[in-house]
This record gives sequence, structure tokens and C-alpha cells, in this order.
Amino acid sequence: MAYFLGHLDELTILVFLPVALMKIFINKEYPTRLYIMLLSPIIFFIIGGLVSKLVNGNSFIVTVIGISSYMEYFVIIFIYAAFFNTNDEFKMLFSVLLKVALILAVIALIQEFSALISRYILKLDMHDTSSWRLGVYRPESLLKSTNIFGLYILLIFAIYINIAKRVNNLIFVILLSGIILSMSRVVYTGLIFLCIALIYRGKRSFMFLLIPMLTLLLMAQFYKDIDSNKDSSLNGQIEQETSGYIEWRTVTKRNAITIWKDHIFFGAGPGMYGGEISLKYNSMIYIDYPVPDNIMWHLRRTGHMDQFWFQLLAEMGIVGATTFSLFFVALIIVLLILRIFSPSLDTGNLFIGLLIMTMIIIIFSLYTGLLNKSLIFSYSAILGMAIGSEKEKYKQFINFL
Repeated sequence: MAYFLGHLDELTILVFLPVALMKIFINKEYPTRLYIMLLSPIIFFIIGGLVSKLVNGNSFIVTVIGISSYMEYFVIIFIYAAFFNTNDEFKMLFSVLLKVALILAVIALIQEFSALISRYILKLDMHDTSSWRLGVYRPESLLKSTNIFGLYILLIFAIYINIAKRVNNLIFVILLSGIILSMSRVVYTGLIFLCIALIYRGKRSFMFLLIPMLTLLLMAQFYKDIDSNKDSSLNGQIEQETSGYIEWRTVTKRNAITIWKDHIFFGAGPGMYGGEISLKYNSMIYIDYPVPDNIMWHLRRTGHMDQFWFQLLAEMGIVGATTFSLFFVALIIVLLILRIFSPSLDTGNLFIGLLIMTMIIIIFSLYTGLLNKSLIFSYSAILGMAIGSEKEKYKQFINFL
């Protein structure tokens, strides 16, 4: 599933973008000012990337692919907005996404019970130490990592909680179980943020979830000190893996800062450092700014440096980082406008959920990055569906702005 989602955005853009542009700009099926607000940062980002190519003399092909690697996720928003016209269409597809999330959570629960039985009842050796935290197994379900699994479930959970007229207790428990089983600090932070937002909106019952999640977050933060496995050799392996991970992030971040300092305004060029494209096209930046072989091995294994904003600074400089940040600012403004002019309570709650999830995505980008297609594709698709499904109802209000 992760492999399929990894290429779904590219297939969607290739097949549906031309048709979506025709619907949006030829048939005038859009609220003009909203789309201009979202498109403006993207246009300036693309211009900045092209200027960086000219300044650094980089390959045009690598530059175009590098720019698209940043923008491809958010093009999905406009594609889905073009094809969705009613709230019923949104609800129909979201129900499918909800079922997918439930299936993923159930699979994770099965993986969890199987791992716990193997470790604590059958007493089998569990060599994959990175998949355990606080003595609990961290299932990936059908996705590539526990972080992405947890964030995907959190995305669906955040929307469901806000749009459901009556929350189904079984769905609530299954989705919440998936979130908790991820044992991910960034996912827990997002859930805490969601709880605070819901409590602020008057849903006091989430106070009973907030306190346990704060406790779990603190425990997960210091999990090495309270890991239930006391085997010295296993703990030594954990320390070695953690040390290698920290070194990889430290070295790649340090190099990114050095590259940025030498290319402050426009960076070294999109697709030149820290990502899959720079590795695929053997960027010369690794000769000018070498990294140790063991760090390069980690980089090739993961396909990216796992620190989005530092990679963005190295590749696109201040101009790229600023324009990319402005896209999120514009997105938040657009969602606020749609919330204010929403024609119904259900629609207003939908945009509140999307606002909350947007803030969680921003937090996630600071922790690791926006390079996980499974999550960002789903997030962008839901955004596009929500914006498109209400365009006819709110267009008359937006035209007054």
C-alpha cells in the first residue's frame, strides 16, 4: 500500500492535472481570489527555483524535477478541488478513507497482539529493537513507518471527530488505538494539540484523554531510561542504533547549514542536496561538501536527510523557505475564510478539523519532514475535496472580498 501511495500522486498529476486545469480556468469552476491566494506562493517558489538554477548553473532537468518534488503534493489540492462539487461527494469518498483507516488500525492491533505474545508469553528474541518503545511494539500496519501510520490515522481521526454528528464509539476506540500504538512522539503531540482545540471548542470530555496523552508523551520522550528490556546486549544495540541515527541527522543538518551559508538567498539549487533526486542524479554538491561514507550510506538507505526545512534552506535558500512558508500561511487564511463563510455547521466543523490538521502537519514538518507521500497525499486530497465540495455555496460570499 505504501508503494502504491508513493506513486499515486505522480499518476494523479499526470492523468488528471490537464483536465482539472480545463475545469478550473476554462469553465470558471473556482472562487478566483481563493485560488490566486493559494497559487501565488507556489508561483514565486517556482520562480525562485529557476533563478537558483541560473545562479548556480545547474541542470534544467534536475531543477524542474527538484521543484516538482516540493510542489507535487500541493498540486493535488487543486486537482481534487476541480472534480468535487458537493458536500455529499466529499462525505462519500471520506467514508472510504475512514474505512481504510479502520482496516489499517485493525491490522496494527493484530500485529501488536502477535508481537506481545511472541515476546512476553513465548519468550522469543525480538531483534528488531527499533520497533519497540516502553515495552510496546510499534506496528507499521501496511505503511512504511510507525510515524506515518500514526499520522494517517490521526488525520482521519481529526476530520471524523469534527464532522460526525454522532461519534461511533467503536470507530473512536479503533482509531484512537491505532494512534496510541504508533508510540510516536510527533503523533502524540498532534493528538494533544487536537484535544486542546476540541476542549477550547467546548468538548470537555477530551480533558480525560489529554492528561493520559501528556503522560504518555513524557514517558516516550525518556523511553530509554524506563525500557522494560534490561538485557545489556540489547540495550547496547539500541544505543548504537540511536547514536548512528543522531550522527546521520547531525552531519546532514550541519552540511545543509554550511551549504545555505554559501548560497544564502537562492540555495544550491532544487534537487541538489539531501533528497532522493540529488542521490539519483549524483549531485556534485556531495563532492564540494563531502560527508562520511557511513552517513552517505544512511542517506541512500532512507532517500532523504529526514529534515525538511534544512534541506529546503540548502537547496532553495531564504527565498525558497519564505515562499514555501507563505503557502502554509495562505492555506490557513483560506481555511479560515471558508470557516467564516461556511453555509452550515457541518461544513464549518470540517474546516475547523482541516485547520487543526494543518497545524499538526506544520508541527510534523519541523520534526522530520513533508517527504512522506502516504500522509501528504491523503492530506492534500482531503483538502482539495473539502474546498471543491463547497465552492458553489461559498463563491457568492468570497466574491465580496
